[in-house]
Amino acid sequence: MRDVLRLLRLFRPYRNWIAAGVALSVTVVVSNVALLALSGWFIAAMAIAGLGTQMIDTFAPAAAIRGLAISRTGARYLERLVTHEATLRLLSELRVWFYRHLEPLAPARLQAYRGGDLLSRIRADIDSLENFYLRVLAPAVVAAVASVLVVAAIAFVDGKIALIDAGGLFLAGVALPLLALRLGRRPGRRLIEMRAALQSAVADTCRGLGELLIYDAIRRQRAHVVAVGEGMIAEQQRTAWITGMSKALSGLVGQLAMWLALVAVIPLVSQHRLDRPDLAMLALGVLASFEAVAALPAAFYGFGETAAAARRLFEIVDARPAVADPEHGRTPDRFDIAVKGLRMRYADRSPWVIDGATFTVPQGGALGVVGRSGAGKTTLF
Repeated sequence: MRDVLRLLRLFRPYRNWIAAGVALSVTVVVSNVALLALSGWFIAAMAIAGLGTQMIDTFAPAAAIRGLAISRTGARYLERLVTHEATLRLLSELRVWFYRHLEPLAPARLQAYRGGDLLSRIRADIDSLENFYLRVLAPAVVAAVASVLVVAAIAFVDGKIALIDAGGLFLAGVALPLLALRLGRRPGRRLIEMRAALQSAVADTCRGLGELLIYDAIRRQRAHVVAVGEGMIAEQQRTAWITGMSKALSGLVGQLAMWLALVAVIPLVSQHRLDRPDLAMLALGVLASFEAVAALPAAFYGFGETAAAARRLFEIVDARPAVADPEHGRTPDRFDIAVKGLRMRYADRSPWVIDGATFTVPQGGALGVVGRSGAGKTTLF
């Protein structure tokens, strides 16, 4: 939850875009549910009217169906524009935010990280945070708001059907997503690690191709890259299986809820407590309501991958630079260089590269430094 709160704080400058995207998504879901339910009622009512047993006003429901179809299409188009605009703005800001924290750490605090790993964090891990808004945050908020609205509308017609729908939505929108989250936490973390390892291995191969060819190690490096890639594919297969099973079970729950609603509505229609077209309206309304929670199993599963990527980024962001620049710099009067007892090593337990160097270079002077390769000349510079 700490990582989630930090992500939400990063999203704060774009809260208006996010809220607009959520509102449009809720409009799409509610319009879809109302369109299917009203269409079912209208077709059933027209069929009954064709038997000559009752009269029906066709103008109002036909106009409502057209209005819902237009609102669904328009809201879906605007929702795509708004959510992707928010996502692209967020991703660009996240990269700048991450680089601002990364740059002061170089070079001392980045010695333990491979170049390919840092590249993976600044590209793939930040791209993974896109899932938090598009596939985790927005679907969760939309599901909660739309489910409440749909259940309240059904309860206005019959409370028992509303309870059936609420129970099905809870199973498909809470129980199954939590199960997917538990099953997907480890594969999601492993997928992030394997992806970073693959990108690091590929980057190392490209950068060190000359040395690999000279030492005849290209086959071994190729085998390493292939092994890492196969490990990543295996994790992707696990994630696909979890996502597919979650979607299948969610659909099954929706079908069962619809059948239970039919079983509950038929006696009410037989007792003339509900009109006959209401049977189609309630059954199709219950079935359509599961669109609100259809994305939640995948969203909860994707949260594991997003959380792992966020932790990798926060690991860099929370690191403190080895040397902090002064808040207020000043220009010296002279440019003499005086070094006394300088010591330098690249890690706490590594041998000293420079140990006790002392020299003075006056302004305008020169100092020659000679030594064998690896003696520490570049480090001194």
